[in-house]
Amino acid sequence: MKTLFYFFASATILFYSCASEQNQKRRWRAINSPDNFGGNTSGSRDNFKTEAYVKEGESNVDNTAVQDRMIVYNAELHLTVKRPDSTAKALSIIAKKYNGFAQTAGTSYAVLRVKSESLNQALNDIAKLGKVESKSIIARDETDNYFDTKIRMENARKAREKYLDLMQKAVNVQDMVAIEKELDRLNGEIDQYEGQMKRIENNVSLSTITIYIHERKQPGPIGYIFVGIYKVVKFLFVVN
Repeated sequence: MKTLFYFFASATILFYSCASEQNQKRRWRAINSPDNFGGNTSGSRDNFKTEAYVKEGESNVDNTAVQDRMIVYNAELHLTVKRPDSTAKALSIIAKKYNGFAQTAGTSYAVLRVKSESLNQALNDIAKLGKVESKSIIARDETDNYFDTKIRMENARKAREKYLDLMQKAVNVQDMVAIEKELDRLNGEIDQYEGQMKRIENNVSLSTITIYIHERKQPGPIGYIFVGIYKVVKFLFVVN
């Protein structure tokens, strides 16, 4: 009879957790709908540039969006330089300047992490090291994912508290083993949710800049003659 009681108690806890999670999700999505941000759906996409490339002339990061939403920014540059060795060192200095670090710093490839609010300044400093062949910024909106994970974590914690209360009332080994199994499962889920949230928070706080470094080829003495001929021919036949 008591085992049947604990079975129904466990089922009630699971049902309560699922229902609470769905209600919290509906409230969150209603509060954070595009209308509540002062615009329609298309305007929201334009403001946050979710899952899309930011054009060259629109490379400025919207710091307000970073504060209001969980936006992850990733930038990519192809940079041509004279001395790749000194460029790698300079990139590490730039990362530290903007409260970040160099995740990878080689002569042909580098990955920097910098504070998101300083992304534009860091990109400007990197551009001064050589010639930027191409540049792109991708913004990814992790807001829904973050708060869905947070709701699941909170519900898992509530369920854990209820199982702990049941543990105090358990009178036989069979019930205690069943409850401990559920507690282990919930503890694993809570750890997983906390890890997911920390990863998103870290990616929002620190933007990633990937730089592909190309060495500028210097022509020899004869090569400069052909370069001069090329420029003259281009001047004569090409207007722009």
